Amino acid sequence: MAKTNSITTAARVAQPSTRKLEAPCNVLSLVPNTVSEETLEELEFLCQEARAGRVVGLACVAIGPRYSYVVNTSGEANRHPTFTRGAIRALDDLVREKVRRV
Repeated sequence: MAKTNSITTAARVAQPSTRKLEAPCNVLSLVPNTVSEETLEELEFLCQEARAGRVVGLACVAIGPRYSYVVNTSGEANRHPTFTRGAIRALDDLVREKVRRV
């Protein structure tokens, strides 16, 4: 059985996969989607941390063109789903605060 780790998940986001990022509904976008340097930097940082053993699991949402998305978990996030749900809740709280500031 192949070992799943956060590097695999990060690579899955950056490379084409068999899963398609499809929008859950039709969304009109007046600004074209471009490469996000901020996203690339974060993915590179997470890969470095995983290689150093400081990231041992990942729960992520990758947002694609036209607000499509994929979700995935790997490593410790798969082995400890209750903890992962709590961590995702912390992310939800962070995003909620960003929505309030808009």
